Amino acid sequence: MFIYGLLFALGWTVCLGPILAGILSMTALFHNYFTAVLMMFFYSFGMFVPLFVLSYFYDKYHLEKKKWLSGKEYTLKISGKKYTFHTTNILSGILFIGFGIMFFLTKGTSEVNGWNYFGLKDLFYQIQRYLLAGGIFFNMLGAIILLIAGYFIYNGIKINMEEVK
Repeated sequence: MFIYGLLFALGWTVCLGPILAGILSMTALFHNYFTAVLMMFFYSFGMFVPLFVLSYFYDKYHLEKKKWLSGKEYTLKISGKKYTFHTTNILSGILFIGFGIMFFLTKGTSEVNGWNYFGLKDLFYQIQRYLLAGGIFFNMLGAIILLIAGYFIYNGIKINMEEVK
């Protein structure tokens, strides 16, 4: 498990490292501890929420028991040796190979970042400019949404802890 954790962290470094470096650089330039704490909080919160939501629904609906998610296992004999393959492993392997080929052919993610289907990229930038121009109203709205999310997370954890007892 320790080696698995090390390899997992090494894999995430490529994804998270540049973003974390950007946030730390911006906070160093601002010379404001409150801004630094706020940026790191939302960075951490953005990492936490998707994983929390996935684990919550995984436990709530017992997705480990769903047939469509568990897949099927196949055994293949080659030269007297048995090899066992699982459909989820095969599918994820095909996806990783496909992504690797795409990244190799397009020289990284620059091609993907340039996609602008249905003008969504422009729409997101327009929404971002609108939210930034909103000032205190959208900051207060964000704080209220954060409090509501915290309330539901706290009560969800409390309810799950009561079920365990």
